[in-house]
Amino acid sequence: MSTLPHRQRVIDDTDPTIQYGSNDWFIADPSIFTNAGNFGPLYRNSSHATTSSANLTFSFNGTDLHVFGTINVSINSTTNTTDPTWQCFVDDIKIGNTNPTFQYPENNQLLCWQPELVESSEHVLTIHVQTKGQPFYFDYLLYTTLPDASFDTAVLLYPYTDPSVSFGPGWEIIGSAEKGTNDYGSQVSLSFHGTSVIPYGFVPNQLPPNATWATYAIDDGESVNFTLNGLSSPQSSTEYFVPLFTTPTLPSAPHNLVLTYGGDNQHTPLVIQGFYVTNTTTVFSEPSSPSSSTSSPSASLSPNPTQPTSAGAIVGGVIGGIILVTVLGFFYSKRRRQRHPDLTSANPYPMSMAQNLEHAIRKYSSFPVPAIASQPHLHSLPNHRAAAASNSGPSRNYTHIEHVAPIQLKLLTTPHRNSNSAGDIVIEGNPSAVVGIHEDSGVRFPPECALDSRLVELPPGYSPD
Repeated sequence: MSTLPHRQRVIDDTDPTIQYGSNDWFIADPSIFTNAGNFGPLYRNSSHATTSSANLTFSFNGTDLHVFGTINVSINSTTNTTDPTWQCFVDDIKIGNTNPTFQYPENNQLLCWQPELVESSEHVLTIHVQTKGQPFYFDYLLYTTLPDASFDTAVLLYPYTDPSVSFGPGWEIIGSAEKGTNDYGSQVSLSFHGTSVIPYGFVPNQLPPNATWATYAIDDGESVNFTLNGLSSPQSSTEYFVPLFTTPTLPSAPHNLVLTYGGDNQHTPLVIQGFYVTNTTTVFSEPSSPSSSTSSPSASLSPNPTQPTSAGAIVGGVIGGIILVTVLGFFYSKRRRQRHPDLTSANPYPMSMAQNLEHAIRKYSSFPVPAIASQPHLHSLPNHRAAAASNSGPSRNYTHIEHVAPIQLKLLTTPHRNSNSAGDIVIEGNPSAVVGIHEDSGVRFPPECALDSRLVELPPGYSPD
């Protein structure tokens, strides 16, 4: 029996289940956060704020909790004190408070969190705020719901690892919380039950910043274009928590959303962190298997009005078929042995045409040693959660292949190669392969080399005339 995923429920600051103390809170002007840092806009473009000592409470059943808001802290250099300050409690026990002295305005910042909570009881979050006039901003919170939880209406966060999310070819993991592509036509699909979806991702500055496009389609309907804006310049900072689009309101029913990338490796990639799904039914349901989305031919057949075949005819047909297959197999095996008496001299490896390999040589011959790709690959991007620790991604090594003069046999290999006095091929080091490209009907590798996994022979590439 499969385990149902643990999805997080998103509670916006405007949710009526959040209890704000007396009249100390107000709805903040969202326009002041338009350019606040590079961690995206406010969730649903709303935020609550207070400029005095205030509290808020929220009751929930879940196994962890994360509180997000906009950080805009001022520091008094004389007294070395910060404004505002805040403390978070779950069931009257203080929980973690991250980076309370960060001085730059930034949306979608983690204000406090508790990673493990007891499942068997209801919990109460309390936030105490102290301020001397500098606003404290609360945006939204996330908590992991219980497997059997259900709601009349809820917004659920489907991470890219959710079993309801399916990626086609061309996608690579970036860091630990995203998946991206810069391959034209790459697709990702989401199966969900609900009325609306907001996919979100980020825009990396390690890849080309040029804007491009993508499409989405719901339930095999008409494709809708949306823009991937990229960055204003290669020097711009990576943008995180970027909402891609919001679907129209849908009937409350099962749906399938498919995103298709329209750019390439010269344009900004499509990166998926997750999906905000407005759900109007039970929180968890088993996702249908990918194969179930493609209907198979019907197995129902009309009954045959003719008489059933006798058992004797069936047995006779089976025996006759076995005899026929045995005789054909004997003659085929005998003919094959006559045509190929020495199997050990055959090349056991599949071949590619020489002109295709020449194309590959030309493709990579521009890379220096140790070659660095002209465009970074998606999997070389650093995890944005650890970006402060390292700004460089892993390098990818390419082999530089020099021009080889046209002779009867080309040997292409990365390590040093040599020959002994008898003319045998000697490979020094531990090469992965030696590739021989014949340009006419010259001498092939000797039979004793045919089963050496390091030696690969390629036939000549003949011209049309």
